[in-house]
Amino acid sequence: MSYRSSASQVSTFELCPRKWAFKKIEQVPDPGNRFSSLGKEVHALLEAWFTSGEVPDHETRAGRIARAILTQLPPPQTPGIEVEQEIRTSLGGVPFKGFVDLRILEGRDVPFVSDHKTTSGLQWAKSPDDLVSDVAATIYAADAMSATMIKTADLQWTYATTRGKTIHTLPVCRRVTFDEILPRLEKTANAARTMREIFEAKPKALEVPYDAAGCEAFGGCPYRDRCNLTATERIRSVMTQETEHSNFLKKLRAKRGDNGAQAPTPHPAPAEPAPVPTTAGTINPTEAPAVVAPSPPPEKPKGKTKGKRKRRTKAEMQAARAAQAAAEDVDTAVAKDNATPAEQAAATALGAPVKPSSSPSKAVAGTRAVPSPPPVTAAPSPPQGPAIAGDLLSLLNRQFVEGFKAGVAAAAKDLGK
Repeated sequence: MSYRSSASQVSTFELCPRKWAFKKIEQVPDPGNRFSSLGKEVHALLEAWFTSGEVPDHETRAGRIARAILTQLPPPQTPGIEVEQEIRTSLGGVPFKGFVDLRILEGRDVPFVSDHKTTSGLQWAKSPDDLVSDVAATIYAADAMSATMIKTADLQWTYATTRGKTIHTLPVCRRVTFDEILPRLEKTANAARTMREIFEAKPKALEVPYDAAGCEAFGGCPYRDRCNLTATERIRSVMTQETEHSNFLKKLRAKRGDNGAQAPTPHPAPAEPAPVPTTAGTINPTEAPAVVAPSPPPEKPKGKTKGKRKRRTKAEMQAARAAQAAAEDVDTAVAKDNATPAEQAAATALGAPVKPSSSPSKAVAGTRAVPSPPPVTAAPSPPQGPAIAGDLLSLLNRQFVEGFKAGVAAAAKDLGK
């Protein structure tokens, strides 16, 4: 069976590749939840309203929500209106299929594309600028532009709340150009190519990398019990998300190559940057290895074994003590001579030895000398080890920050419930 993608598949894959694999590769049914079931019911009522003029029943919760949404949309008699229109397109060589809730291509300066959304609160609604980077919005807008040969489209995502006695609606509108949505379309195409590669390899879903940030999203993943992630695995997902995905694809491609399948053509390596000249030569010359092996510890010189120290006699030890005491008396006398009157008075009151404010060699008559700065002690050299290239270090830091943000966002969402 050939692979066909969709906006919902790409969104699921970017949320958690393993969730997508359970649903698409292993065909495990998604029972949904009460929130998704209510959204489907509202969509069905709106479709009946636009196609046959059937008014939603105000006695049901879904009917009241549908009534609130339709007040923000064009009437059913609008010329050129299309409801639940199926689209078939291609991105990056991968075929796509989808259904647009509502659109009008004719009789307008620019095509109009609309989508109905139900949400627990309007704080979860997308902003107008979010539509430029939304998977479905950009695919539907691009298809409308292609059908009308106009590189502009009007988008309207209409939200309605599902909780509380009062139903609130919010139409989020944005006029977009093709150049604005192109980055998201390219990202979608790259994701679709990766998904097709995994789909054709048919791995087990539990072999596909997971993203713990998706476990609690949209009311909770229906496959959580199958994953059964531990706390350690959740933390690891936040820290090493991109690395795990990259390693999985490398193993997948290597396995296909070992089995005789045609391996994907690797992208050409980027050109080596020219070395940066300095007075001492070059920094990171192109011929230098990316990782430098640690230098072996220097060998200790082989010399004669140190002999035992000769013990001093009792007379020698007494003479040494006397010399040390005499030296201390001289230092104290010099300190008193060079100390300021305030320092001498304070030392006398405290019964402590007087410490000079400056060294004797710096003292000048009638002034207080500036004390000499303490000697600078060189910092100990760090232990030698493999050097990490700057680009790799930046990548690891970026992966950690992105993974950490995803974990914080998931935690904040849990607290908000």
